[in-house]
Amino acid sequence: PQQVIDKTLSYREYYGDYQRQLFLMDHSGLPLKIVLEQLDIFGEEVLPVLRAETERRQAPGTPDAPTHASLVQATWGDQPPRQARPNRNRGDNVTGTSPYEDSDPSVDVHLPKL
Repeated sequence: PQQVIDKTLSYREYYGDYQRQLFLMDHSGLPLKIVLEQLDIFGEEVLPVLRAETERRQAPGTPDAPTHASLVQATWGDQPPRQARPNRNRGDNVTGTSPYEDSDPSVDVHLPKL
C-alpha cells in the first residue's frame, strides 16, 4: 500500500493539482478473489491516506473537481436541465433529423465523420 501511496502522490510533481485518478485493479485476467482483496486493501489503507494527503498538499485557490451537479449548474443555470427523450422508433433514428422529441424536425443533424 505504501508504494502505491508514494507513487500516486509523486504525480503532483509532474501534473500539479489534478482532479481525477484512475486505478486499474482487474488487469491481465487476475482471479476475482485477488481483485476483490486488492479493492479492500485500496479502500481501507490507500484511499484514506491519498484523500488526506491530497487535501493537505492542495495549493490555495485550486478549483473544486467538477461534479455532475456543478456541470449541470454551469450548463443550465437555474433552469431545469434538458431531459432528452427519443421519438418513437421511426425505422431510422440515426440519420436525418435529431431523434429527440425536443428538437426541431426541420433541422438535419450533421454528425462527425469517423
